[in-house]
Amino acid sequence: MTAAPITQASKDPAGRSRFGVTAGHQNYKWWALSCTSLGMLLAATNSGTLIIALPDLERSLHASLLALVWVILA
Repeated sequence: MTAAPITQASKDPAGRSRFGVTAGHQNYKWWALSCTSLGMLLAATNSGTLIIALPDLERSLHASLLALVWVILA
């Protein structure tokens, strides 16, 4: 099986330039895993900092616990 090379600006059928790795590339699964892992890391970091800030939010906004639960879920 031959792999398509990584191109910085390949053309799609509509003629627009695209950036990234084609699905047939040998390292595509690693790119997908890396992007997914990075997204999960950022989401976990964001929710972690939000949990730390909740007591300050409660005091400064005079919010109830129910309102803070909505902040977490949003």
